[in-house]
This record gives sequence, C-alpha cells and structure tokens, in this order.
Amino acid sequence: EFKGKIYVDIREFYEKNGEMLPGKKGISLTPELWRKLLSLGDEINET
Repeated sequence: EFKGKIYVDIREFYEKNGEMLPGKKGISLTPELWRKLLSLGDEINET
C-alpha cells in the first residue's frame, strides 16, 4: 500500500549473509495491471 492505494510489487532480491533482502530494482503494478499481465502469461511465454 502506498498513499492509500494497493499495488503488487515485483522486486529483485539478493542474498546477504544468508538472508534474502529486497533490492532497489522492481516495479509496482496496480491490481488491474497485475491481472492484465497474468491474463497475457501464455502469450508472453510463446514469444
């Protein structure tokens, strides 16, 4: 949640001292865009 809105956060993780930590690289999608991306999964995998 950011500024009262919900997002799906897709983030790069890295390992440091045996612990997985979130990196700086990533994207945040609205739930609507997340559902759209999921619905296009087969098309994306075919390319």
